[in-house]
Amino acid sequence: MAALLIVPQVVVAIFAPWVGYWSELWGRKPLLLAGFAIEAVRVLLLAFISDPWLIMAVQVLDGSPAQSSPC
Repeated sequence: MAALLIVPQVVVAIFAPWVGYWSELWGRKPLLLAGFAIEAVRVLLLAFISDPWLIMAVQVLDGSPAQSSPC
């Protein structure tokens, strides 16, 4: 259960500098739209997956680079 909380936070910490760099180049709107698309995929996957290990893998999408966009 703790991994479901820790894994997305680690992913955000790793990708935050990269997202900040790309938000300066592309702007925030494309990254925000990518974040919404990733969130929709994550929700659909979580609706159909019941294996705890796969759920943890899907939780990585919660910390995806676009989700950690500095808005």
